[in-house]
Amino acid sequence: QTYYLKDITSAVVDLNESAFVYDGSEKSVSYDVNLNGTQLRKDHDWIEVEESTTASAADVGRYTVTVRGMGQYGGKISATWEIYNDISENLAGHSISLLPDNGIGVIFYMTIGETIAQNSDTHLHVNLPNGQQKDIYTNNGQAEEQAAKIVSQAGNVYYIFTCPVSAKEMADNITAQLICEDQQGKTYSYSVKEYGEYLLKNAVAMDSQRGTNDYTDAKPLVVAMLKYGAQAQNYFNYNTENPADAGLENIDYSDYYTDQPVDASTLTSDKFDNDAFSAYNLKYYGSSLRLKSKTSYIVYFDKLSSDQGLPTVKYDGQILSPISNNGHVGYEIKNINAGDLTKGEIKLTFGEEEKVFHPTSYFVIASKKNTAITTLTAALYNYDIQAYDYVHRSGI
Repeated sequence: QTYYLKDITSAVVDLNESAFVYDGSEKSVSYDVNLNGTQLRKDHDWIEVEESTTASAADVGRYTVTVRGMGQYGGKISATWEIYNDISENLAGHSISLLPDNGIGVIFYMTIGETIAQNSDTHLHVNLPNGQQKDIYTNNGQAEEQAAKIVSQAGNVYYIFTCPVSAKEMADNITAQLICEDQQGKTYSYSVKEYGEYLLKNAVAMDSQRGTNDYTDAKPLVVAMLKYGAQAQNYFNYNTENPADAGLENIDYSDYYTDQPVDASTLTSDKFDNDAFSAYNLKYYGSSLRLKSKTSYIVYFDKLSSDQGLPTVKYDGQILSPISNNGHVGYEIKNINAGDLTKGEIKLTFGEEEKVFHPTSYFVIASKKNTAITTLTAALYNYDIQAYDYVHRSGI
């Protein structure tokens, strides 16, 4: 007879405390393991993995508790806790980026004590889902990343930290921690998916508090964004067990959102004569999209003669470096705002001559393929339409 172990990775390690302020004394955590509302039994259903568990510590840092299933349970699961410095910072709130020029991401709003905020070393250390790290500074003019600073009508000062993610990473947590020299603040962890679901469920109450319709107006865009994220996960086979749109199953959005089919007949498709770029030793081949926090559009050409060089190509006055892909020469236009893909155009200068391209060309091509890219670009199409409508509806 064959027995199948129950997967403990769906369980939750419930810590009695997840964060302590550093004071030099030893801190300890205790915990239970619960699966679907049932508390599992230690040394019967699970056992602590001692080599990867720290349940007591005195120093500032993040620590992990790990358990392994036993008996009828298999697999491992972990939880983290931390000891942090109290460096006069407070997370006033967080949200997701909805303005098209910010791209997709999580935004942290913090109040920070003036002494700490003015220190040139103070920064938010961010761990992004793709493994990259970034530091966003509060008062360092030499740093590449700077936090925005706003003052509310009540006179409160807030520092705003924007943390971008790619479309496929909307369900992944971004972790962030304020650091000043050798002091480390509390660690915060949020995802685009988490806040998106919260907004859809609480938009009316959030608007009531502020006396606006901002959150209600954003609901169609948030639905389209989460659907786009889920299709990006499917296309790239990334974190598919946690789709960005999973929570939409429990939300009735039929009154304010409907998927729009890609209507190729209404979109501009770039078609150039064979000799349109011959003066520049090029022949137009096609285009593609690159899906990040913001979208890039790439136009491809075939080089007519290997004996001749390539022209100087500019976008918005900046020279574009050619890239190579499967024997084609490409020029990438980065960071296109949501809302500009279906409504905008790209103007490139070849030498002294301006040529106009339309990102909608790729939507037209993809709509005819009937493959996974068709589904993905249809979701991007809907996200782009909603971003455009949101900007114009909100008067941004």
